[in-house]
Amino acid sequence: MIMSSLNLPKTLKIIKTIGEGTYGRVYLIEEERFPNQLLALKVINVYDESAKIKAQREIEIQSQLKHPNIVKLLYSEQILTNTFLYLEHAVNGSLYNHLKINQLGPFASGLIKVYGCRTVSIIGSILTITGMLLSTIFDQSIYFHFITIGLLAGCGLGLLSITKLIIVTNWFDQKLALALGIAECGSGFGMAIFAFITNYLIQMYTWKGAMIILAGLLSTCLIFSALYVEPNCPLPTSKHDMNSKSLFCQVIKETTDFSLLWKRKSFLLFVLNQFFLSLVFFTPIIIITDRIKRSGFGLSSSSIYFCFGIANGFGRILFGYISTNFDIDNLWLLIIVTIALGATIWLTNLAHSFATIQLFYALFGIFFGANICLTQVVLVDMLGTNKMANALGIISFFDGFAALIGPPIISKFI
Repeated sequence: MIMSSLNLPKTLKIIKTIGEGTYGRVYLIEEERFPNQLLALKVINVYDESAKIKAQREIEIQSQLKHPNIVKLLYSEQILTNTFLYLEHAVNGSLYNHLKINQLGPFASGLIKVYGCRTVSIIGSILTITGMLLSTIFDQSIYFHFITIGLLAGCGLGLLSITKLIIVTNWFDQKLALALGIAECGSGFGMAIFAFITNYLIQMYTWKGAMIILAGLLSTCLIFSALYVEPNCPLPTSKHDMNSKSLFCQVIKETTDFSLLWKRKSFLLFVLNQFFLSLVFFTPIIIITDRIKRSGFGLSSSSIYFCFGIANGFGRILFGYISTNFDIDNLWLLIIVTIALGATIWLTNLAHSFATIQLFYALFGIFFGANICLTQVVLVDMLGTNKMANALGIISFFDGFAALIGPPIISKFI
């Protein structure tokens, strides 16, 4: 579908393409009839009677959905062979991203305590791969993607993330910071590499082909998960002496255990700090593509993600090394890194050239990675390894909730 052939209303301006499916394409737009807001415009080509019926059915379903977490249909119109659906723009990203950012935390920590890291990591791998593959089959509506990408793949990645941290923190008593930095640097370096690989795969094989290939690459997580050696995390009761109902009850008990918050005041303050930080933590990453488009540089956002990813991985290793090899209080080091992170978030707003955007996002990436690495180290210093599963679950829950509500709040001031 070529933009020039859409017979667009004169009051409408297309900013970029943000999605494509079997029956249409979705654009980020500005529309004079809806001033001071960005909209998502879905264009459906009604080339025959069957397509017309499907478009009408989607309009009827969309107009009946009234929920704060589902984008609202504002208006629809028919122009020649195209149906235009004007929708709210989900500025805070997808459900998938927020589930991946560990809104699943307490439940994941409960599963780990009962079933162990290896089993939970394998389950997470299967959920992620299944969700990605199913998204290429059931793609008739965005609501299928809520389940496949948002729920299945998002929950799977949440489980993988928690188990990885528990494994490392329980196996490394000494040089923990460096071990975490090395173990987690793949997140940053992976973002740098796959920013280009994903774009290439989409161009060569469409988004469905790219999703299948990425799911195949993620299948390696099954192998690595099976190789996990369980850390010494004693359970309240032996699993062999518990039936399935008792195991489920134990998971629920562990999931809802937030007692650390009022038992340890220092931990409560730490959680509050992470919550307020996470309100703005992810916004600079979410808006990278929009910033590049609006700046008019005519360049791909992949290079910004590359700079951020490389710096992110480097920051994790660098500050892990500093924490391990220098006599410095990890809490104070984290405080310094957090202040520097806040400063670099503010500095990204001063970038007025492509080079300065790359520079500031590289600085942001270094302190972003350092913060994630040092957070786990400080938690171990504060609570010990025996409380890590519970502590990480609580931290991840509040981080995820802050990441969920932060971008919409901040968008009011942008």
